[in-house]
Amino acid sequence: MHRPHQSSLAPSHLIAVGLISMALTGCGGGSGAQNNTSKPPSSEPSCAQGRGKDRVLEIFEQDYLWNDESLQQEKYAELQTREYPNDEAVVAALRWQPGQYDRGFSYITSPEAEDRQNAGQALSYGFSFLLTADSRRLIVKETIEGGPMHQAGVRRGWELVAIDDVRVSSFSDPGSLTAALGYPNIREGTTRALSFRDPQGNAQGPFSVAVANFAVNPLPDSEILSIRGESIGYMRLRSFVPPAVNAFAAAIERFNRSAVRKIVIDLRYNGGGSLAVAEALAGMVAGSRLRGKIMYYIRFNEQNQERNGIGEFRARYRDESLVEGSFTDIVFLTTQQTASASELLLHSLKPYPEDIRVAVVGTPTYGKPVGQIAQDYCDGERRLRTVALSLENADRDGGYFSGIPVNCRARDGWETPLGNPDEASLATALALLTTRSCPTETLAAPASAGPLPQNYLGEHKRLDGIL
Repeated sequence: MHRPHQSSLAPSHLIAVGLISMALTGCGGGSGAQNNTSKPPSSEPSCAQGRGKDRVLEIFEQDYLWNDESLQQEKYAELQTREYPNDEAVVAALRWQPGQYDRGFSYITSPEAEDRQNAGQALSYGFSFLLTADSRRLIVKETIEGGPMHQAGVRRGWELVAIDDVRVSSFSDPGSLTAALGYPNIREGTTRALSFRDPQGNAQGPFSVAVANFAVNPLPDSEILSIRGESIGYMRLRSFVPPAVNAFAAAIERFNRSAVRKIVIDLRYNGGGSLAVAEALAGMVAGSRLRGKIMYYIRFNEQNQERNGIGEFRARYRDESLVEGSFTDIVFLTTQQTASASELLLHSLKPYPEDIRVAVVGTPTYGKPVGQIAQDYCDGERRLRTVALSLENADRDGGYFSGIPVNCRARDGWETPLGNPDEASLATALALLTTRSCPTETLAAPASAGPLPQNYLGEHKRLDGIL
């Protein structure tokens, strides 16, 4: 068993206060971190004067994780910001090996957008989807309760077949498909007529659906399942945003009252969020068995070694103590859309099998063992999130850019509601917890479903979030 070292730096002191905050998200535009940023002095030249592109370069040169690479330094020496049309183009030019490492993780957003995300709000149609391998079929993986799509009656497993009478199969690439939905310039009230086909092949719609601003429940499902005479807890966590902390704590308390010792945490579509929230949730799950032991090592570039440190398992958030679970077995459900803070949560528990048995069911995760820090610029109107830190668990295991492997492979049974014990991934997890073996039948596709959908992640960031 791993022997923890004494922490020399508390997690809350790992990052300098002021203009910097930490996030563990997937592609740009995902769930934001706890916002500790503040506006820079008003004397800073505005973006309209061309200062924005220069400021982006300055921030990269100071904070970027891969600054220790000689080729990255050559980029800085050769790059002329005046040759780029905007700040985003400069960021794209500076990303380190974007096909493998910085796959859109460094990005520009706004304080307002992150404030909305941190508050658990979304401006969207209220659904997310999977794209088939041939990019010709779009399957709804979930609709968000209270969102426009859910209120229209659209449900998981439906296939979107037309947007304003234009067949989805006619779009040549994911970018043109999202453009047809109005991205990236959607506004509240943006409306599309959407036609679907349900898993039984029945036509549904068209539905006139308008973009709205609505609250997203970060923990929509938490229940106790009775499986083969055992009580097993199930939680579906959408994102690591501040509202998730109290919801997660309430679920842990309910599990404790029922003496639940085995749980399933569904992270299939969770692209990450705040490191502080991830720490709080990990502390609650780890319980007293791991309290004070190492959760992660954090590393910055050579210029910022004083920020390096250690995070420990502690059930605390913003100096408030939280409930601790007493779990012996945890199974995480994952897909290629499980990223960043989600990966940290499950990976941080793996070094302690004598305390908690951890398994992963589904398909390998996305692969983002790094995090961003934020700096506001252009009079506080814009926020640049740069990859600035890497994370390892207590065994000094990190660098999983190809994803974290699974113990039992299982498909995402999108033809069955989430949380249903018969859904393919959850059924596999429950079998593993009760029989300690992986069933094989969950890999088979339903006869009427057609090609298995694969998760699409990349520069078309809207495809891995909420639309």
